[in-house]
Amino acid sequence: MNHSKKLQFKEGLKSIAKEIKAAKISYRSAMRTNGDFWGNQVKCAQLRTEFRHKHLAYCMLRGTPREKVESNPSTGNPVNERMLLEYLSYFQGLLDGKTDEEAHELSQKAVWNCV
Repeated sequence: MNHSKKLQFKEGLKSIAKEIKAAKISYRSAMRTNGDFWGNQVKCAQLRTEFRHKHLAYCMLRGTPREKVESNPSTGNPVNERMLLEYLSYFQGLLDGKTDEEAHELSQKAVWNCV
């Protein structure tokens, strides 16, 4: 895996983790003050889902088996295979030297071919 791309992917994961932390703080604060905690909870759940699938795709591209990354997945929260395929295709496109737009288009084609 290209080292600069690896760092780029890793930084993306770190920024999502920071957003999750901020959303959790905002959510808890909104609960205490009777604010818009539902919106914050939904945002936090969306960020967690995005992080989980991007992290799984990143690890799989590095050669780590899926079973090792999620050694104990909960039965009520299965992996969204389409989202995982989209991120895998997108990251692979970037690794192959495609631009961001080309990689995004490639990921969309992969998802539509899967349907």
